[in-house]
Amino acid sequence: MPTPKRVIAVGVCALSGGIFGPSFVCGRGVADLLPVDVEVPGNPPPPLAILHGLLVAAGRKPAKSPVSPANGLMEA
Repeated sequence: MPTPKRVIAVGVCALSGGIFGPSFVCGRGVADLLPVDVEVPGNPPPPLAILHGLLVAAGRKPAKSPVSPANGLMEA
């Protein structure tokens, strides 16, 4: 796989192991195995947040929240 590689953890289960983690069966998230570049929270994460995470990973957008009261969008 060519460099640079980016790792995006999407969803609460990927970030923290979800309702089952940490336990002896599940880990505490993908960050225990790989260095994570961008974390997209949510269960399930909204499509706008996933798109924002992809743009941040590609370096096309600064890392700030796409859904916030400051820019006039309401969280669902």
